[in-house]
Amino acid sequence: MKKGGTLIWIAPSGGRDRLNDEGRPKPAAFDSAAVEMFRSIGAKSGTPTHLYPMAMATYSIMPPPDGRNTALGEKRVTKFTGLALSLAPEVDMSDDASWRPKPTGEAKADTEAAKAALTEHLFQQVCAEYDLLEPVMADFREEGYVPPNSAQPWK
Repeated sequence: MKKGGTLIWIAPSGGRDRLNDEGRPKPAAFDSAAVEMFRSIGAKSGTPTHLYPMAMATYSIMPPPDGRNTALGEKRVTKFTGLALSLAPEVDMSDDASWRPKPTGEAKADTEAAKAALTEHLFQQVCAEYDLLEPVMADFREEGYVPPNSAQPWK
């Protein structure tokens, strides 16, 4: 990171697309401690760090476990289908960024509020990008669906 020019993809804790109450996949909430750790790594690198939220719709390929079985080695089914990616605009990390809460003058409270606000801002950006992708992914959830122009060279 100190030398710059490195692209790193980081998945915050949470964020995996799961079915919501309407049966549609949506990103799960982010963990602010994980987001803060990655923000801090970039800030301490000494080189400019650019943060781009990315939505990745992968539910159709390998749905996450349903939560009932948390045993190591549980069966996971991977399907041959498409996935979709979308990048949001770069996040403004300046002190006057619109997502930052107004300072109260209490350093610890201001720091915690900024961490929570950044996490929420990133999550909302990812959700907005995901909303663009999800309609494209609808057919991918159909059993046996193969995207147009795709190939399965092993068949």
